[in-house]
Amino acid sequence: MLLKTGFLFAGVVASLSCSDCREKISARLYDESRTCLQDRQPVGCNPNQGSCPAATTYAVDGAGRCFFFRDLCLPAGFTRATDSDTRCPSPAAQVADCP
Repeated sequence: MLLKTGFLFAGVVASLSCSDCREKISARLYDESRTCLQDRQPVGCNPNQGSCPAATTYAVDGAGRCFFFRDLCLPAGFTRATDSDTRCPSPAAQVADCP
């Protein structure tokens, strides 16, 4: 499915070319059933190159999947998870890598 947002979402290439993307954003999908983090994957593009506040966070994509980000730069289509969001663990939780 081609998304016309101009970003990369979970490996689906949209209309933005690599040359337009100054900084790719990657994140780790949280596997709810196994309560672990999958390998890092590209999820979007930050067209405004620059520093991001250094704080880990979880965010949910448009399909309702939870991703772990190593900083606060979230691509379009992602919403920062709140403490009441049961799809994501607490940001302070120690979550293991998926085997």
